[in-house]
Amino acid sequence: MRDAWLGQPDPVVNGSQNPVGYCELPEEKQFLYRSCACGCGENTDRDFLPGHDVRAIQARVREHFNGSPLKFIHWVDDALTDATAISGRTVDQQQ
Repeated sequence: MRDAWLGQPDPVVNGSQNPVGYCELPEEKQFLYRSCACGCGENTDRDFLPGHDVRAIQARVREHFNGSPLKFIHWVDDALTDATAISGRTVDQQQ
């Protein structure tokens, strides 16, 4: 991207007093989109396409917890309790 615009006039005409304007350029699209993290094969500019995060969670609940959301919740609660006991900090404090 830098090489494409280095030494070229600013592609954004916005009448601003600032020397640089901001916009979306066609050349940057290849860097903005990546595969959806659910594994569907579609591209997105986020981690997941809308609703695909829930789809991924539900697939894991089916696969690892015999389809029981309650077993999954208990597992998460136990894992967080263990992590807090080991580190003395909650997940929010660790981030």
